[in-house]
Amino acid sequence: VKNHPIKGQPADQPGSIILAKEPVLQANFARAVASLSKAQAKKVARFLPNPEKHWGPKLRAGRTITSKHISLLGEAALNGVLNH
Repeated sequence: VKNHPIKGQPADQPGSIILAKEPVLQANFARAVASLSKAQAKKVARFLPNPEKHWGPKLRAGRTITSKHISLLGEAALNGVLNH
């Protein structure tokens, strides 16, 4: 409450009474070193990186890329395919 004050409330409400008391313990929320796994300590990636940019679902096989696909693939891909 000292660091982050709350809005004024009547003094007879339970929340005001609880927050008016000084805390008995000081909590430490720092992460213990022993709680980290070996991979987390070495900062190893949990998942494999993407193989290429925009690698998600692509067009079905046998379809040609037209100007309506520009929003999906980008203008550079459209120009590269249509100019071939």
